[in-house]
Amino acid sequence: IEDDAIFDFARQHLHAAVIWSFCETKPETFADLKAYFQRQQTFAQNFTAKGLPCFRLTGIHPRNIPTAEPVSQTKIDALLESQLNDAKGIGEIGLENGNDLEKAVFAMQLDFAKRHKLKVGIHTPRKNKLAIAPAILEIVEQSGINHDMVIIDHLDSAPLVWTIVNMGYH
Repeated sequence: IEDDAIFDFARQHLHAAVIWSFCETKPETFADLKAYFQRQQTFAQNFTAKGLPCFRLTGIHPRNIPTAEPVSQTKIDALLESQLNDAKGIGEIGLENGNDLEKAVFAMQLDFAKRHKLKVGIHTPRKNKLAIAPAILEIVEQSGINHDMVIIDHLDSAPLVWTIVNMGYH
């Protein structure tokens, strides 16, 4: 936070902050994503150094899937493994449009999280949420990840909230 007054307000009213991975400028390559993760890490460290603990989740948001190079489990694993020293989990991952590439990247990140026993923050889209949510839940279920390790965000309807809660997710 650049403005000290805003930071002071946050420090007085919050116990900690958690930031999830989303890059405003769409990364073209895995190197772009890694550079973004470094900026995110520096932000969290600076926030913590000023007196408010800041934790972060790292991962490939569906709107941040690199387009200038092929995606593979090996590349995703290498990217996420480079973040394990301080990230508290994987997120914000999920689906935006529900296309095949998004589904594959989502499943690969869930696989990584399951293998490393990491918490997962899952994104649901702004548009077509009710149409895309079943695909998200199907992929999560197929991953076999422990339900207690999953937080699903952007839930804006009571039926969807109850579906998530009744399935054992947060």
